[in-house]
Amino acid sequence: MRAIALRGPVLVCLACLLGLGLGACGGEVGSPALPASASPRIDTFTATPTAVAQGGEVTLRWDTTGADLVDIEPLATGLPPDGERRVRLSQDRFYTLTARNAEGSATQNLSVVALTYDWSALQAELDTLVPDTVGAYVFELRVDDVTVFRSNAGGLGPNSSVFVASASKALASAAMLTLVRDGLLDLDEPVSTYLNGQIDWPADKAGITTRMLLNHTSGLARNNPCIDDAIATLRQCAQVIADLPLRSAPGQAFAYGGNSYQVAGLVAEIVSGQPFNTFFRQRIAVPLGMPSTGFFGLNPRVAGGATSSAPDYLRFMQMLLDNGRVDEERLLPEELAQQVRQSQIGQLARQDLPPGAGQFFDGYSLGWWHTRQDALSNLSAGPEISDPGLFGTVPWMDFDRRYAAVLLLQNESVSIGVQTWDRLRPIILTQLAGG
Repeated sequence: MRAIALRGPVLVCLACLLGLGLGACGGEVGSPALPASASPRIDTFTATPTAVAQGGEVTLRWDTTGADLVDIEPLATGLPPDGERRVRLSQDRFYTLTARNAEGSATQNLSVVALTYDWSALQAELDTLVPDTVGAYVFELRVDDVTVFRSNAGGLGPNSSVFVASASKALASAAMLTLVRDGLLDLDEPVSTYLNGQIDWPADKAGITTRMLLNHTSGLARNNPCIDDAIATLRQCAQVIADLPLRSAPGQAFAYGGNSYQVAGLVAEIVSGQPFNTFFRQRIAVPLGMPSTGFFGLNPRVAGGATSSAPDYLRFMQMLLDNGRVDEERLLPEELAQQVRQSQIGQLARQDLPPGAGQFFDGYSLGWWHTRQDALSNLSAGPEISDPGLFGTVPWMDFDRRYAAVLLLQNESVSIGVQTWDRLRPIILTQLAGG
């Protein structure tokens, strides 16, 4: 038998020397296991985030070694040695974790802060709107998934539903992403694959993909009266659009309009086997609990015909802030939900931008405008995205500060909505940054 030379202080278990494997001695190489007679050790005890809006939710996580059970005061006792617990914070909390076994215990403390804000300056700004600027408004602000401020004036109530015009695009795009989630749609596959002879799709449009449709880079003509034709069907309108000359080569320019979304709506109908209104309701409105939000008619205006309320739209935005998660469920995979955070139009030429777009926005992704860096407050690292509508409604969210807000206006103008949005943002960020 060949001799084994051991240098230095080495501890080798008999099972390993006999070749029975590490499993036989109950450990892994490098494992920081405690001696059998040792007290437990707390490896981590954290809160995410460590400060949250009053009423907001934090996630406590803990890992221990050698513990039989864990107590977290004032939360619960008899918890498993490793785990997590989501809690809502009504006030500042001081948590003490105690890990126990038969040999002893270990403790660690953790503080979490419930943030409060002063929204008097925000209300003062909103008070200037009615009646001098607009007839009515609804405004609601959520921070850390908690409504921290709401206000309304004129003929609109806090739960009023209005036509949100172009703010429909983000809703429609998210519904399309659920088809990607289910493996029924590839955003980068030519749409002819899915139209499947349902309409006559010309050869010069063969390179158009669903992603191009949703990002206004398809090269299709921007708008056509058929998108407002209540008698036509979505398929008939899509055929009218298909027969129009291309405005630019597919993928070569950004041209904001409604035609591309109308074609995307037909793709959704064909792939899902449902009318677009039903498709949207079952895939977005019902799972998110948005009873006031929907599209209408045989030829719904996919890019601008939805109605919604402030609570509904905020619930939709919170899903995106939470990377596709809704409460304990996941509506979109994280990688899909995060696609709205990066502009998808690069440095493409911009054509016929709506009012204010060039001043405030320099990117676009799946229904959302991206705020220019030089128009973004130094109180936020962004990204900040928004989806202003023709009648003045502006929903927006900030991924750095984790807030979402919506301003609902009715029968006003996109310019008034965007100007008001620009005045409200710095007031909100000043408070979120500590006043």
